[in-house]
Amino acid sequence: MDRIDLTMERFEVLVRWEVWHDYFEGGVCRCVELIPDRQSMGLLKRRDVKFKKLETNVWGLVGKKDTVWDPEDEVILETEITDSFFACYTDGNLPEEVRWSPGGKEKTELRCKAKCLKWEYVILMKEWRPGCQWELKETTGKMEFRNEGMIRMNGRQGFRMVATVPVMLREKYDYTIRLSERKSFGNKVICKQLPWPVPGRFPECGEGCVRQIVVV
Repeated sequence: MDRIDLTMERFEVLVRWEVWHDYFEGGVCRCVELIPDRQSMGLLKRRDVKFKKLETNVWGLVGKKDTVWDPEDEVILETEITDSFFACYTDGNLPEEVRWSPGGKEKTELRCKAKCLKWEYVILMKEWRPGCQWELKETTGKMEFRNEGMIRMNGRQGFRMVATVPVMLREKYDYTIRLSERKSFGNKVICKQLPWPVPGRFPECGEGCVRQIVVV
């Protein structure tokens, strides 16, 4: 598409669309694109209006202030999801298309909600030691875990630890998850900071959970 200098007095953003998602930092959705269908592209060309991506999550119709529209004009934007794991962290569905007609809203927001799931850690042992007692905790007390029993995976023995309450999924968190082994003289830290679970990375997890696998 041709570049347009919005500082020129005769051009302005006539209509804009924004896509927001709870999962991403600042709510700025980076995994959705809006694309005019072929009929809409022809209409915009006849009206001398450009469809432009203005920011990461913002698109707009850019043209003259005095652009003349016919009452039957309609712009159809198709939504394209660019992240194959979108459904893993999104609660609900994104509409397949959005429509605009003359006299419609000058600004439309599409808002996506993030899923709330329990964190599940599968701790696999390089060398199995019967009788060991393990503790998984969030260092500031924001999250607690309970031991859900033994598990065998990829030829290794281990155990499952699941958070007691669900957490809204985010791209980044302020949680520090620490794994320790209980000893008679106190806890021995095995890992100061376990990686956070990533939606879709380990799909075969417990119901209502998002999984992370750690080998120690």
